[in-house]
Amino acid sequence: MKYIKTLTLGVTVALAASSCSHTGLNSTPAASGSLDEASVKAFAEEWHAGLVGYDSGAEVWVTGLTNESTYFNAGFAEPQQVSIDNVDPSFFWEDAVVCDVKDVKVYGDVASVYGTVT
Repeated sequence: MKYIKTLTLGVTVALAASSCSHTGLNSTPAASGSLDEASVKAFAEEWHAGLVGYDSGAEVWVTGLTNESTYFNAGFAEPQQVSIDNVDPSFFWEDAVVCDVKDVKVYGDVASVYGTVT
């Protein structure tokens, strides 16, 4: 499963996608180490676009992250641990989210992504 390992919320987003058995957004198999820039960019854009609509956004959040995932945002001194155990659907009140990926770097089965989310 590809999932978000590190993420920055707000205006800028930096995330790392890791590859396991399938993408989480669809059932396409992904062997370890098979990440490429195009698929990582598509995953980041699709995942962020799905963080809307209350319950459906919460489902996308939970299936795209693990409790081992971390996130980073402006004002943080260091990345914070994600908790997918108590996700409040009211966090996902927006009706649309756009992720504009500026740069992708792939390091084997981990990728760093930089861009903006509005």
